[in-house]
Amino acid sequence: MIKLNYPKFWQTNSWLSLLLTPASWIYLLFGKIRLWVTKPIKIPAFVICVGNITVGGSGKTQIVKWLCQNLQPKYNILVVTKGYGSNLKQAKIVSAQDLASNVGDEAKLLSSYSNVIAARSPQEALPLIKEAKPEIVIFDDGLQNPGFIKDMNILAINTERGFGNQKIFPAGPLRQTHHSVDARIDCNILIGNKPLNTLINTKSPCFNAQIEAENYKSTKNYLAFSGIANPNSFFDLLNSLSFKVKHTISFPDHYNYGPKDIKTLLNNAKQKSLHLITTEKDYVKLQNMVNIEYLPVNLKIDNDKELIKFIYEKITISN
Repeated sequence: MIKLNYPKFWQTNSWLSLLLTPASWIYLLFGKIRLWVTKPIKIPAFVICVGNITVGGSGKTQIVKWLCQNLQPKYNILVVTKGYGSNLKQAKIVSAQDLASNVGDEAKLLSSYSNVIAARSPQEALPLIKEAKPEIVIFDDGLQNPGFIKDMNILAINTERGFGNQKIFPAGPLRQTHHSVDARIDCNILIGNKPLNTLINTKSPCFNAQIEAENYKSTKNYLAFSGIANPNSFFDLLNSLSFKVKHTISFPDHYNYGPKDIKTLLNNAKQKSLHLITTEKDYVKLQNMVNIEYLPVNLKIDNDKELIKFIYEKITISN
């Protein structure tokens, strides 16, 4: 995964994106070479890959969480994440004792909803998958990874950012063109309330969705902070819920908060007479600090029963 802040020029056709276009050609070339030289492995389960084609947050983890909640009653589910931003040394099944700094914030968050393996690659995860014998393995990310065979691909799209200037990294936010992935996508989940102004694969069904907060109201004054790919989406959500956000602080994606960071946040909030609030994804890295709140959210999918039916019809389980 490419780990960096989302620059403003990725949303426009600027001189900077034009200047970086040759680097995009090199990026695409390395992707093609990787595709040519990699022999994909077969996972002994039905594999659902939740991916995106842009750099930065698109809501993949919320989709994986939704899948776990809706498939778990019927199937034995296992989730595989990459341990982004952690010091993960080898593949492991995530336990309640694991810290997010050791397995990744996504792995820690999702372990509340399913069994989770944190692994740098599908190859590293394979022995643990074989040992667990799940019926369905859900990969959080991996659409661009040619190292494993996918039975179903779900494309997550953030409608607020869309595909930006539609240029390949680093000239734009695309990890690949949407035309190059169209034939492999089984369905699209469009997260956000903004109409998508870019054509996507119309042969695959599209489902609209929104990130919604659980019943959580407060009249306090807040300092909101976050280290997710798109912190503004969290701040905007708080404002839409009429939270009194007086100050915001953004950290890099998958940021691991150290004691100094936490002390600074607490001091800033105290000096401004504010309460601290963050995302659940950030909160799992704070070791349940009682003087920091988090906003619980869920993915609400329009026509969710239709999507569940669509997925069930795609699933084939080998005995």
